[in-house]
Amino acid sequence: MTKRWLALAALTLAAVAGAFTASAASATDPVTLDAGYVTDQAGVLSADEEATVEARLQELTDNSSADLFVVLVDDFTNPTDNVQWADTVAQNNNLGTEQYLLAIAVDGRSYYISAAPDGPVSFGQLDSIEDKMVPFAADGDWVGAITLAADEIQGDGGAGALRIGLIVVAVIAVALLLWLVIALVRRARRRAEIRERGAMPETPDPADPFSTLTDQQVETQAGLALVQADDAITSSREELGFAVAQFGEGATEEFTRVVDAAKAKISEAFDLKQKLDDEIEDTIHDRRAWHIRIIRIADEIDDILDDNTAAFDALRKLEQNAPQELERVRGERAALDPVLASAAPA
Repeated sequence: MTKRWLALAALTLAAVAGAFTASAASATDPVTLDAGYVTDQAGVLSADEEATVEARLQELTDNSSADLFVVLVDDFTNPTDNVQWADTVAQNNNLGTEQYLLAIAVDGRSYYISAAPDGPVSFGQLDSIEDKMVPFAADGDWVGAITLAADEIQGDGGAGALRIGLIVVAVIAVALLLWLVIALVRRARRRAEIRERGAMPETPDPADPFSTLTDQQVETQAGLALVQADDAITSSREELGFAVAQFGEGATEEFTRVVDAAKAKISEAFDLKQKLDDEIEDTIHDRRAWHIRIIRIADEIDDILDDNTAAFDALRKLEQNAPQELERVRGERAALDPVLASAAPA
């Protein structure tokens, strides 16, 4: 901290006056501090004033990270420089980084706040505190000067540093909380993606049309395919009933076999659906495989019923064209009769 002397005219005049009125005062070498916060070797504080100051300095300690010690002497000697004298007392009494010493020479109205270079209160702040103490020092109001110093250090130093520390801690806590929230959100999304993907392969297989579908998509497709296959079989059974009535069982035997095969396949699909819906918990891999099997069964049913429908159509077309075909056959037979007759042996 740079050396500071009070240069105000009021203090200069007060110092001159003190020199004439305090001829009996004695100069004081650097001292050992008393047990409390206040060491009054000048005897300028009454018992009540000293108790008031001690209470305020204790409050500073309780409500901040700083301590303020005060020593009042008649004058500074050995050294006479207020900065060196105060720093010497602070060093001799092993004051720490957050401990400040306000040294006051009451006769000369000279004072200085000794502080470590890395203390929480900057030298500029301490200069400002000392400037604010000038009116109190000019009036010899040392209780007021000490109280002001404690207030300023608590506001700008101890408590201020504590508040800054708390703010830093709060910022770190918020940052950690934000990081935690982001991490949890990402984790939840990953889990949701895993749940949505289920047993879906991580790498699509060009040979597997289902490899790009999630389990939910496969399940939805299986449900729709099963309903459509069941409806198709119902329609085919109705068609078969009409065909049997129209053409007889002999002509429709193959159609009956195809519909029965489709019914057997749909029965397998419904058995799988029952396993999927029962209370027994299935693995995601089993569920996916069963849904895919249902879809494939539905495709097989669709293929064989499509072939059966084409055969039905051909049979109906044959019936519709039967008279024309009969006439055609008869014409061809009549044309062949002369040929057959001439070829007969005599």
